[in-house]
Amino acid sequence: MGKCSDILPKKRSEIKTLLYHTNHSQRKIAELAGVSQSTVRNIKRVTDENKSLSPKRAGKCGRKRLTTPRTEREIRRVTIENRRKPRKVIKALLDDAGVTLSDRTLRRRLKELNFNCCRPLKKPKLTKTMRAKRLAFAKMYKLDCERLGEGLLFR
Repeated sequence: MGKCSDILPKKRSEIKTLLYHTNHSQRKIAELAGVSQSTVRNIKRVTDENKSLSPKRAGKCGRKRLTTPRTEREIRRVTIENRRKPRKVIKALLDDAGVTLSDRTLRRRLKELNFNCCRPLKKPKLTKTMRAKRLAFAKMYKLDCERLGEGLLFR
């Protein structure tokens, strides 16, 4: 399992307060704070050594993004223009526009931009007249079933 995001300073100070002003065990503090026991242990170790609790990194962890805000705008523009096209066609259009991405990266960016993929309907939705006809049929059928239950249809 990989590293999660850093703990917020407020939660860190809460854990520190629980460590030094209560008689709870590290396990109980971890349970109360909603963090792992090793996190509580690390915070205790750092505060015992009089070191700062703030992270030493500047910025974010992990690999840098391949796409820039400009390329993401281009992805959005091409996708909106070709809304009903499959992703492979959109990728080809982006390649023509000078944006080179892998298929997986394109999928991630489209998901971040809230473009949901779905198959188009195979038939049109019901119209008002179709709904009215169905309702009339159902009501008629319901009346016939009630008469059948009373034995009126067999006379």
